[in-house]
Amino acid sequence: MIFFDKNGFSLRLADALTQAHANGAELLSVAFPPLPGTAFKCIANISEPVLLFFFENEKKGIAEIGLDFRTPITPAETFENLSSAIPEKRTQISLVENENSPCVPAPKIFVAGTFDDASAHSFAAIPTWQISKRNDTTQICAHFRPTQEIQTQANALLADYERILSLASAEPNTFPPLPAVVSETEVGDSDYRSRATRAIGEIITGKFEKIVLARARDFHFSPAQNFPAGTLLAALRNRFLSSGCTIFSAPTSTAHTQEKIVGASPEMLVRLQNGKLETEALAGTVSNVPGETQARAEVLFFDAKERREHRLVVDFITEKLREFRLSPRFPAVPGILALPNVLHLHTPIEADIPDRSFSLGKIVAALHPTPAMCGVPAAKAKKFIIENEAFPRENFSAPVGFLDADGNGFFAVAIRCAKIFNDKIRLYAGSGLVSGSVPEKEFSEINAKISALASLLRK
Repeated sequence: MIFFDKNGFSLRLADALTQAHANGAELLSVAFPPLPGTAFKCIANISEPVLLFFFENEKKGIAEIGLDFRTPITPAETFENLSSAIPEKRTQISLVENENSPCVPAPKIFVAGTFDDASAHSFAAIPTWQISKRNDTTQICAHFRPTQEIQTQANALLADYERILSLASAEPNTFPPLPAVVSETEVGDSDYRSRATRAIGEIITGKFEKIVLARARDFHFSPAQNFPAGTLLAALRNRFLSSGCTIFSAPTSTAHTQEKIVGASPEMLVRLQNGKLETEALAGTVSNVPGETQARAEVLFFDAKERREHRLVVDFITEKLREFRLSPRFPAVPGILALPNVLHLHTPIEADIPDRSFSLGKIVAALHPTPAMCGVPAAKAKKFIIENEAFPRENFSAPVGFLDADGNGFFAVAIRCAKIFNDKIRLYAGSGLVSGSVPEKEFSEINAKISALASLLRK
C-alpha cells in the first residue's frame, strides 16, 4: 500500500471545495500525486462495474481509464455538442506541493455511440476518476461537482483514492477463466449470402457504389453466469495491443451499465492532439495465414476490387475534411496493416487544425459512419443496412472514445468487438461489397474477422 498525508490532503481538499463552491464552480478537478507507469496495468485489472471505460492504443500513446465508485456525470449530448457537455465554470487544484507539481489534466467525456444514432443504446459520462498513462507515469485526477457537504465529499474522495492506491500496489489479479461455450447461434436469420447478392445487385444497377453488410453470432455458456468482461479485456490486451489496435471497454447504455462493448479495433476514426488531426482509411481485406503474410499482402495490394473499395473510403474522408476547410495529407498509395488474423489496405490521413475553437465532436459526426463500415452514398447505404441487416447494430461500428475540455480526443471505430450481456456474448463483423464482390468470399472474410475474438472463446 502506498502511504500519503491523509490529513494534509483532507485540509487542502476542504479548502478547494470551499473555494469552488464560493465561486459557483460546476466542476472541480483535483490532481493527485502521480504513480509509476506500472500502476496503470494494475488499476486496469479492477473488476466491473467500477471500471466504466478503458481505452489503450500503445502505438498512439493512448492509455485511459474511467473509474466510478458511485454515479458519474452522464450528460445526454450528440457528437456535435460534446464540447458543451463539459461544464465551462471549472476550477482545479493539484495536491502535489513542490515545484514539479503536475498540471491538472483536462476533464474528459467518454462516449460509446451507436451506428443508427439510437440514444437508448449509447452512453456518455464524465467519470469522477480519470487515470492516464503518459510515458512512465500514471496520472490520477478526480473531476466532480462540488457540493455544500464539504467534509463529507472530501472524505469520500480520499476513501476512493485509498482504494485506487490499493489497486495500484496490488499483485496482478488472476482473472476468472472464460466460461465454456455450449452453443453458438447466428443473430437473426442465417441468410447473409442472399442479402449480399441483393446488395451487389443494387450496386450493379448504380444505386450504390458500396454497401457494408455485417453478421453477428451469439455465444452461449453453461452454467448461465455474468460474463467476466475483465478476463476478455485482459486477453485482448495480451494478443492485440502490440499490433496497434485500440483495446476498449465501455458501457452501452445508461439504463444497463452492466452491458458492455469490448473489443480490439484496428481502425482509428479520428484523433486530435495539440492542433494535429489524424484519421485513416482502413478497407480492403484478406485473411492472414502464418508464413504467407507477404504473399497475401501482395495479392491484396494488386487486387483491383480491393483497391477500389479502399479508394472510396479515402475519397470520403478527405472530402469531409475539406468541407471543414482543412487540407488533408496522405500517401498516394496505401500500405498494408497486418493483424494476426487479417490484412488490410491502410492509408493514414493528417491535417493541421487552425485554432482551438475547432470542434472534434463535429468531425466525429461528419465522419461517422465512414464507407469502411457503411457504404457510398452514405445516407442511402445506412438506410439499406438498417432495413436489410438481420440484427440491429447498436454500438457495433460506431465511434467509441473520448474528448477533453481542451478539445483534444481520440475515437476508434467499434469493430472486432463483442457485446457482453448477462448470460451471453455477441460477436460482430462486416464486409464491404462493391461491384465484383463474391458473396461466398465475403462470407469467408467475415468468418476470418469474427475468429479474432471467437478463438479466445472457443476451447
